[in-house]
Amino acid sequence: ATALTSVLDTHLATARPSANAELVRTGLPAAMDIAQPESAGASQLDMQSMFAALLSEAQSPELRTATRAPFHTIQQLLITAQENAALVTLAGWAVADSAAAVEALDALPGSHAHARAILLRFGASLVLFFRSIEVALSPEAEAAGVALLTGYVEHLIASDQSALIALYTAQLPSSQQVGIYAKFLEGVDDGSARADALRAAEAARLDVRAITSQVVRNIYLASEAEASDERKVHSLQWLCFYPDQRAEALVQANA
Repeated sequence: ATALTSVLDTHLATARPSANAELVRTGLPAAMDIAQPESAGASQLDMQSMFAALLSEAQSPELRTATRAPFHTIQQLLITAQENAALVTLAGWAVADSAAAVEALDALPGSHAHARAILLRFGASLVLFFRSIEVALSPEAEAAGVALLTGYVEHLIASDQSALIALYTAQLPSSQQVGIYAKFLEGVDDGSARADALRAAEAARLDVRAITSQVVRNIYLASEAEASDERKVHSLQWLCFYPDQRAEALVQANA
């Protein structure tokens, strides 16, 4: 939160003159008219109360509506150092199927699928940023972060953005990495594309041998409607990329 606050403080110091003019234009009191604490050490400005006061005095209905827009809501949570709430709120919109999610998706341009993809990409980026500056998150926010990353990886798989899938899969808990990357590889049929996907997994330090074994198990355990005999045989190629797995390929071939 300290690094984020420092960046915001620098931005606000340079942006205040133009911000004051915009606030006056929209009917809000200028930022310079807000009573400031005597010193940062002696008195902390209650940012949440300040936002509430500013919005209650806003004369513009459009401004009040805009403040409830998804990204403006997240901005307010970040400015007020509510990192946990920001991630939980984003996950509630991007991953859950609820009335609040529908309302948030309706407020963004494009279809719900497009809006959800935007929220997932932003949420995944925010999770990685928080990790990079070592923000201490609550268990609920940690779970929300994993849900956002998982949702974004699933979106990357569905939209065939193969260059990014291994990178983001590596950000998931190790217990989820094998399953989700194996699910991606199930849909990769071309030999050169398979090799590329494994190289990307190696570069991201994923457990490629566990993943290739899981791909074959998934396909062999699938119903006949989901996986023909031909597809099952073709899946054995996954166990031929690494010499130490070829014995496993023979076992699966006779299963």
